[in-house]
Amino acid sequence: MVKQLVIMRGVSGSGKTTYVSHHFPSATVCSADHFFDRGAHPPSFDPKLLSLAHHQCLMSAMNSIENGDEYIVIDNTNTQRWEYEHYIWLGNQFGYHIRIIRLQPPLAPEILESRNVHQVTKQTILNMLYRFEDDERELTITSTE
Repeated sequence: MVKQLVIMRGVSGSGKTTYVSHHFPSATVCSADHFFDRGAHPPSFDPKLLSLAHHQCLMSAMNSIENGDEYIVIDNTNTQRWEYEHYIWLGNQFGYHIRIIRLQPPLAPEILESRNVHQVTKQTILNMLYRFEDDERELTITSTE
């Protein structure tokens, strides 16, 4: 059995979570969103707590990796390499095959704004697009999911 760690990348509203639910239905999913999605509809997002949410996501991933979960998906925006390199390092330490998947939706920022569940604004999405770093290790998928 080859254990896999999948790093999802994409701006808010790009369809990462939908992609994960369709392509990795049995995976352990670690996401900063889980911190905010505690049963509230819509989820109660507070940008002041984002650092804490990402810390919880990392702790969840560490536990899953230490437990030897077969498939682990990190479902965050991961716009810059430094945001996910620690996951890659951890996965490598425990013998995981690493895959990086970037969702590149052919949609206008206005549409992405309307699709994301945390009310991320068009300007914030534009900022994400501006700072998004390419990674030669990633597989880019054009998605409208």
